[in-house]
Amino acid sequence: MLEIKKLDNKTILIISDTKENMFEYIERFLLLSFYESEKNKTFTIKPSLDKLKEWYKNNVSKNKVHIKDDNWVAFAIPRIDFFTKKQLKDKSKKDDKIINLLKLLDTFFKTRNYMILFVNKEYDPITYAHHEMAHVLWAYNKEYKADMQEAIRAMNKKIKKKFYDALLSIGYSEADIADELQAYLATGPMHFQKIHGIKKYHLIFKKIINKYFSRKKLIQVIK
Repeated sequence: MLEIKKLDNKTILIISDTKENMFEYIERFLLLSFYESEKNKTFTIKPSLDKLKEWYKNNVSKNKVHIKDDNWVAFAIPRIDFFTKKQLKDKSKKDDKIINLLKLLDTFFKTRNYMILFVNKEYDPITYAHHEMAHVLWAYNKEYKADMQEAIRAMNKKIKKKFYDALLSIGYSEADIADELQAYLATGPMHFQKIHGIKKYHLIFKKIINKYFSRKKLIQVIK
């Protein structure tokens, strides 16, 4: 079961009842995108989810997507990566479940230039939706990104390096590192709480994100 909520003029939130259901949808999204891109090739074996994630990050998302490993419990993907209106009409060899979902999501916006956030009720959907929203703001809001970049530059170099190293150690790429740092510091350091001095920066980054999108709004939306 899915709940669909429009958060702002650039973002739609999908809340899945279970993590397994969320995994099913992201695999379908990636598989359809893969087949559409590689439609001139023949495949005898369906690519694994890990292969799809790697392909998508390297060939489609240009570091906008946040899909890491089997422990992920939320993700954000640009709608523009999946199917034009013309492609949606051609349902041959495509997945009706995803096609119908995309058609429904498109009714909330005038263009396909929006982000799809996916969370599940089993893993603190408010915290993780807030984290993914920080990525959306970084990608689409120039003022927000500028404020966050200034805050990152002002950080103590030793503390910033410790945070960067911690992010790299769990699989984030160099290209994603600043975006991930601001998202974690703005919405909650989570498993980085032990880094000395990090709480001070959490308060600074939290104040910035609250100017643009507060956690209170998510609490109102996700009940």
